[in-house]
Amino acid sequence: MKTFNLFIVMFVFFIPYTIGQSLFQKGYIIDNQGDRRECLIKNMDWAHTPKEFRYKLTEIDAEQKGTLETIKEFGFTGGKKFVKANVQIDISSDVFNNLDSEMAPKWEQAELFLEVLVEGKANLYYFDDSEKQRFFYSVNNSSPVQLIHKDYASSYRVLSNDAFRQQLLSDVNCKSITVVATGKLKYQTKELVRYFKTYNSENGYSYSEPVNKPKRNPFHVTLCPGVDFSSLQITDHVQYDINSKQQANFRMGVAFEYVLPFVREKWSFVFEPTYQSFRKTLVADQNMFLYTIEDRTVNINYSSIDIPVGLRYYFNVAPGFRIFVNGFINPPANLKLKKEIIVGSKNMDMTTSISYAIGGGLTWNRIFAEVRYTSPQDLLTDYLQFSSKYKKVSFIVGLKLF
Repeated sequence: MKTFNLFIVMFVFFIPYTIGQSLFQKGYIIDNQGDRRECLIKNMDWAHTPKEFRYKLTEIDAEQKGTLETIKEFGFTGGKKFVKANVQIDISSDVFNNLDSEMAPKWEQAELFLEVLVEGKANLYYFDDSEKQRFFYSVNNSSPVQLIHKDYASSYRVLSNDAFRQQLLSDVNCKSITVVATGKLKYQTKELVRYFKTYNSENGYSYSEPVNKPKRNPFHVTLCPGVDFSSLQITDHVQYDINSKQQANFRMGVAFEYVLPFVREKWSFVFEPTYQSFRKTLVADQNMFLYTIEDRTVNINYSSIDIPVGLRYYFNVAPGFRIFVNGFINPPANLKLKKEIIVGSKNMDMTTSISYAIGGGLTWNRIFAEVRYTSPQDLLTDYLQFSSKYKKVSFIVGLKLF
């Protein structure tokens, strides 16, 4: 048990240290004077276009803040790139409940970091925040201009101002794409990136874009062997209270995981059938009700296949390395393989209560490790005189099969 406690302490202190070290990735900055410097940029896996960022010039240097006041451009090596631009942006909300009734954009001058999606003769940029997403373009190194798209409310309907299609026909006209096809173009990253790549190619210009992440299989299966540190307390509300010391028991599970297709694939649904067991002989203290050894002996032989279901949330730390937290519900309708609790000479029927579990851990490529706490379960729910608390903390390691 001391070894397990030591592991917990090491785990708690190791994770924050690892995150702090691993979030910094190779990149570069260009300041307002045009000077470029290689550096390490803190990759926060931003949910929206950043307004500032943290970086270090070397591993041993202190963190610095990059802002719109000091940085002209920054990017990750082989990855995303952001440029500063002073632009006219439509500040109308895209959120359904906040749509206004005006077809025309609400323009505002703003200085922003724009993410570069395609770079060539014609460039495509992207910006988003909690209220809106906007695409911008430029041709022959001109200043970025917003591609106009606005949803607005009109007589209980949602209409769209899709002026961006006319902008493309006028300024970024792809000869190989018909007017009809351009008229059906959606204001989405995939379609606009394809359009700008086509334009650059057919005009004889090379183009570049950030390296795309390979499409991931949303289904994963992981073998999850481990150790349960379990204990059992049985209370006879008339005669005695008996506790077992914590003991280590083998567990084996198979986790079926489906990665949900939103919030950058950070959420997943997990179903984890697990074999677990607990076997122990306990002897209560002698008293006026329990005199003989036989009367005072409790034999437990319990094994089951639990069927917990839950949600998991991932924090991206570095390529191939993530940490996670998860929560599970373990319904009482599990498959009991052995369910013996013998108190003295009385063989008691075992029925279980619902339990909950929370845990956290890390994944490194295909390797998986987790510490999980499960709330106490009552194994004697059919009895008024008796109650029990089956407790466990689990240390789980695993190997992702696919």
